[in-house]
Amino acid sequence: MYRGKVEDEWGRTSSAMALFANANRDPKKRSKPYTPDDFNPTSVRPRQSRGTRLTSKNIDILKVLVHNGSSV
Repeated sequence: MYRGKVEDEWGRTSSAMALFANANRDPKKRSKPYTPDDFNPTSVRPRQSRGTRLTSKNIDILKVLVHNGSSV
């Protein structure tokens, strides 16, 4: 219940912050408008992958694992 209250409050606060930032934004310096998620510390953002690059060699290894029914 506490977490929901905090997320709700941050939702309203971050919306107001985005509105204020967009009203004062210089479109020449920042063409993309701000969103509430830019200011909301509780928002869930998709993480950028830092994993292994997919190559034909890696795909071949995955095919072997799937074919053999192995679990990683």
